[in-house]
Amino acid sequence: MIASLYPHLETSEQVQALADRIGVVPNALNAEARRAGLTRAQRPSPHVFSGDDDALLRRIMSEASDPVDGIQQAADRLGATRQAVAGRWRKLQRRRRAGVGDWTEQELDQAVKHGVVAGRNRDETSLRLLTLGVRSVEDRLVTLRELAGRGGWDLLDIQQEVVSGRLQAAKPRQASALADGDWVTTERRIGAWLVACPDRAGDCADRPWAMLLVFSAGVKVGEALSKPTAA
Repeated sequence: MIASLYPHLETSEQVQALADRIGVVPNALNAEARRAGLTRAQRPSPHVFSGDDDALLRRIMSEASDPVDGIQQAADRLGATRQAVAGRWRKLQRRRRAGVGDWTEQELDQAVKHGVVAGRNRDETSLRLLTLGVRSVEDRLVTLRELAGRGGWDLLDIQQEVVSGRLQAAKPRQASALADGDWVTTERRIGAWLVACPDRAGDCADRPWAMLLVFSAGVKVGEALSKPTAA
């Protein structure tokens, strides 16, 4: 576990979470990592977005047929990370901040599934969906544990995909700072991940489900999904 996760840790909070998981103190974890020749990821300097950057980002996103592709194109053009560009785009979309507040996981799930939440007005719900990066009310929230079980993948492997940045997921309240089974992602983000990693799509235990997620992301994986798996 240390060898697969430690190189992707960026914050002391994540180091503490991993140390708690394996039952040691952070200093002991860091010492063990040094003995194994492991080094932590260096957090890149944050990209400072100028007015011109914002204008370019708005234009790219308005012309993009799919937001996942738009974010990647903007990241390439601006020389910033996907996470930084996605965060900036969400900030540009937040025209009204009042009333967002803290949402429970049940409320988030209802918002994603149905677009309405009891006790929340529609504008408030739409704003919260934007902050989640959810474009469609059919884009269901999925925990990493559910994802691993549905796809037939090892949970630790899925966690590594998240900490490495290949699969986008978010930390719910009360969850560990280090990606665990309680972290949530969306079906559209899973589809984008499967597109970027077609071998994963081909190996998915529930291939019809994988195909639906891929098409929901607005693109096709290609032959990886059509080839039969080995018996």
